[in-house]
Amino acid sequence: MADEINELKEAEKQAAAAAAKGGEAEVPGREKPQPAHRRRRHEHNPSMFGPIFLIALGVYFLLSNLNMLPDLNWGALFSMWPLFLIFAGLNIIVRQVPRPGGILLSGVVSLAALGVAVYLLLSGGVSDVNWMKLAAVQKGQVSFPADDVQAAQVDIAFNAYGGAVRALADSNQLIDGTITYWNEYEFSHEVSGGQAEVALRADLGSWLNLVDFSDGDAGEPWQLGLSPNVPLDLTLDGSSGALDLDLHQLDLQKLTVDASSGALALRLPAGRYRAIIDGSSGSMELTLPADGLLVLDVDGGSGSVTLYLPAAMNARVVIEDSGSGGFRPGDRLALVSGAADGEGTWETPGFAADKDGVVITLDIGSGSVTVRDS
Repeated sequence: MADEINELKEAEKQAAAAAAKGGEAEVPGREKPQPAHRRRRHEHNPSMFGPIFLIALGVYFLLSNLNMLPDLNWGALFSMWPLFLIFAGLNIIVRQVPRPGGILLSGVVSLAALGVAVYLLLSGGVSDVNWMKLAAVQKGQVSFPADDVQAAQVDIAFNAYGGAVRALADSNQLIDGTITYWNEYEFSHEVSGGQAEVALRADLGSWLNLVDFSDGDAGEPWQLGLSPNVPLDLTLDGSSGALDLDLHQLDLQKLTVDASSGALALRLPAGRYRAIIDGSSGSMELTLPADGLLVLDVDGGSGSVTLYLPAAMNARVVIEDSGSGGFRPGDRLALVSGAADGEGTWETPGFAADKDGVVITLDIGSGSVTVRDS
């Protein structure tokens, strides 16, 4: 131990002497600093993507202001967006090469990406880039017969065009109607032991694939009809389009509606069933039936909700979460427990004695909920 201490003291004396002479001595246990030029050799090379992009953007705006640009094919450029992920990955790889090679290679990759972008923009049309195809708006007919079907589970997922659902009249079809879609749609159906399962959903394909509206057709809302003679477990999933659901003639066993960000107009049928209505940022108008025994769960989200309550229908409204929105109970509902400006239970005068009625559970969220007579 004494020898090690003496060695350390001697090393410190040598370091102090070397420092006085302007040099630096090695000290046991201390890593000798690397020269600055060696440290820089191991640093990443700067990327040329940013500078070249800014130059190209400046040239574009300059030519645009001077009206010197031809018609550009932006559809071709955006449809080939995965190519630029490849270029970005190549740029990361070549920056690992020691200087100055890494900088030069980054410039080459950046210029290649710019060249591809210019080629796509200047291509005369989609046909000039024959390995790329834009999605086209299309219309389709869907139908499935109700033969030998005693009950059905129907799952419909709308796209951004939204749609309407009605009860079919004088038809032997379980489902029948027209849809608007982009690349393709899925329509599956099977029957086993009298129980049918039907699923309909549209597919946009690649999540950034463009839609070609060059023919001026922006698509139309779906128009679907369902059989009023078959008990239904119905699930409707909206998107950003509006939904107009007139279900008052259907035989529902269960209903689930996710309105998403689109507006929702829903007319419910009489019967004994449970309905789950989930809103988001869109407004909702729900028209209740005049009779029946219903359990209705409503999540208002940030949109406004209007409940139309017929005079013949008694109701109990349970506010589980008042959120930051407001509740307007109308003239018929009276507070029976809880707080008027928070969580509470409201009832119409005849609810306790009525064999029918609707029990509504509300999660108000940040939007308002209003009950009106219908």
